[in-house]
Amino acid sequence: MKHDAIQKWLGWVVAVILAVQFYFVKEMLAAELMFAVAFVALAVGFAIFYGLSAVGRPIIRVAESLAKSATRIVESAIQFLDPVSRRPFRQTHSQSVR
Repeated sequence: MKHDAIQKWLGWVVAVILAVQFYFVKEMLAAELMFAVAFVALAVGFAIFYGLSAVGRPIIRVAESLAKSATRIVESAIQFLDPVSRRPFRQTHSQSVR
């Protein structure tokens, strides 16, 4: 009878140890999965950032050349309109209406 009780308790101890081990393995797999998902998310984010920066360089060059040409056009327009803006709006010999 004593031998059967020892086997019974030993069986429970082994079952608890196995259950704890399975729980530990399950938790470790869950942590590994979370780290893998986080790593993939970071890798995708960096890949998108790198792709946008690689594609954006030529776009920035084109935009820069367009901005330079637009600046030249605006400067020439300012130079053309500057004398016009300095002229008075009314004639000096006109009289105000009273």
